[in-house]
Amino acid sequence: LSACYKGDDNLEATLRPRRFSCVWESGCSCYYFQSSVVVASCNCTHPQCNSISPENPLCPAGVIEVCPTPGCPSKDNLAHWTGTNCDWQCNTGYWRDNTDKCQPCTKCQAGQYASTVCDPTTNAVCTNCPANSVSVYNNVPIAGCKCVAGYSGTITFSWSECVACEKGKYKDIAGTSDCVLCPSGKYSDRVAAPSLASCLQCPDNAFSPGGSPQRESCTCNAGYWGPYGGNCTACKGGKYSNVSGLLTIDTCRDCPAGHFSYQGSTMCHKCPSNTYSEVPVSNISLCMPCTPNAVSIPGSISSAACKCNYGYYSSEP
Repeated sequence: LSACYKGDDNLEATLRPRRFSCVWESGCSCYYFQSSVVVASCNCTHPQCNSISPENPLCPAGVIEVCPTPGCPSKDNLAHWTGTNCDWQCNTGYWRDNTDKCQPCTKCQAGQYASTVCDPTTNAVCTNCPANSVSVYNNVPIAGCKCVAGYSGTITFSWSECVACEKGKYKDIAGTSDCVLCPSGKYSDRVAAPSLASCLQCPDNAFSPGGSPQRESCTCNAGYWGPYGGNCTACKGGKYSNVSGLLTIDTCRDCPAGHFSYQGSTMCHKCPSNTYSEVPVSNISLCMPCTPNAVSIPGSISSAACKCNYGYYSSEP
């Protein structure tokens, strides 16, 4: 606290009485004023002082209250200097009713906000939060209402709207965050989805982009065929598909001769060296081997491609 000096005028009515000026050089801090030259004590004018209180650091032992009244009506009240007279107000959490009694402030429940905030003279008035919003703490203003899971938006004193998450999105907490896209490979046909669990998995061997709003968004992976959102069937061995979204078995393409592929393949593989195949086959084991002491290059399509090693010849024409 800063010191006051002789002749200083009081300009802050909330801190000290206007009608007093400092009459004792450096005798009191600026919260404490000597009421006369004769009385060698300081009158405590701080709002929190209402009695001789050595426990209160703002009121040293022996300091008397500046208010002429001896005290306040009940323990829930607090004397304070208004600048002209002694008044009293209720403590935080109470309000002063028309009988001059301090009553506990009404506590708004979850899902409500205090349209009128409780203060020393007025009780709180509780109002339901806007549609699809909830409050977590007691006696918050309307801005304390937050959009529930499945809804997004911001609530202020001038604007309040919680909008349902679109299909393909979800929001799993109350608050101002935006709705989140369902991950790729999932979809949600539910409006106002409240959790990730609302995003459903596509059928096996099918895929969908993030934020898909319906099961039909799931298309078969490459190597498979089937209807949108339906079961996907693998292309047979000896066939392949390198694009997704095929609807019929006819769209699976044949591998070339000298090649093999397993079912569900996205590409064909050449039969290995020293083998051949006149037709596409469904397994590497179905590639035919050349005769002993003969070799062929990968992907050979007939036995004629098998050539004798050095030092050997074939009796066949």
